[in-house]
Amino acid sequence: MKKFYQIKAYPEKRLVVEVCKDFWTREVAKSYLEDFKKTASQLNGQKWALLTDASLWKSDSDEAVIEIIGDHFDWNRQNGMAHNANIAGGLIEQAKLKKMFEAGGVSDIAKVFLDKKDAYRWLKNEGYNL
Repeated sequence: MKKFYQIKAYPEKRLVVEVCKDFWTREVAKSYLEDFKKTASQLNGQKWALLTDASLWKSDSDEAVIEIIGDHFDWNRQNGMAHNANIAGGLIEQAKLKKMFEAGGVSDIAKVFLDKKDAYRWLKNEGYNL
């Protein structure tokens, strides 16, 4: 499943960076969630940001994927995520991400950008060292 995503934690920067790509099914989403929790646990409960490059990501339209990733966002918030910048590949993916934010209760701390520079700028303005 690793071909669908890469996740790296930078505890000294209070940052998790991930790249999500290709077509995601429920199985991919569940595998991702397990791997993400292991990686993000390196941040030891401090406030942190998630930077997601989803410019090459495609999601199953299945509501179960939205629910699984919504649960992921809920877990993130409960475990210290204070900001989430997402880079979407297009308007369809942007709309799906926003549905996932709503499902996970993170609409107030998560933003979607179509340009990587804008995502980086926002996180820098929020105090993160990228």
